[in-house]
Amino acid sequence: MFKLLNNEKFSIFFSSLMLIIFGASYYIDAFYPNDTYWFQRSGALIVLAAVQLQYSKIASLWEKAGHYMAIPSSELDPKTPEHVKRIGGMTSIEKTTLDLSVQNHEMITNKSYKDTIAVLMIILGTVVWAYGDIPFRT
Repeated sequence: MFKLLNNEKFSIFFSSLMLIIFGASYYIDAFYPNDTYWFQRSGALIVLAAVQLQYSKIASLWEKAGHYMAIPSSELDPKTPEHVKRIGGMTSIEKTTLDLSVQNHEMITNKSYKDTIAVLMIILGTVVWAYGDIPFRT
């Protein structure tokens, strides 16, 4: 189940589906007035789609960083000379930890189109969720 949520194609499909529902709910409220205000409710779906986009990004980054997290067992054994060897004033484990921290920081702070779309969808969804009924009140 979680593999599906990490999938890039699922992410695009889910966001597209939420945008289609968003458009359909606007159409229903604009041309078939009712007291349900489906458009306002669809704002929550847009926020949900944005959260899923961010989840898929974080999950894929975590998966990508996974191969950096594996520290060879020889480095964990205190009897191994490699463990006590200093590299630039650091032990090999300290260097591995520092490298991992730098790589994770670069991956997380590297902005992508998903980040921009997700932020815009969160803003749009929140505004519609809060005020989406106002244009349709009679």
